[in-house]
Amino acid sequence: MFVVGWNREQDDTFTVETLDEHIRYNLDAFYENTTASWAMVGLFDTHEQATEFCSKLQAIRNERLDKSANS
Repeated sequence: MFVVGWNREQDDTFTVETLDEHIRYNLDAFYENTTASWAMVGLFDTHEQATEFCSKLQAIRNERLDKSANS
């Protein structure tokens, strides 16, 4: 399983990682008592599906950032 994760503290970054990596990173952040955890925004069977979804999210975010910069 693959996860698309999002983290506000890292410039609204989206990332694709395995479910195990996602869980491990968030557990580490929890035990370290930090706000560096990642939100899961999608769970997929294949890396390809996750990557495609991540690309779509990035395109939407970039379009909104462009619109707000031009306002």
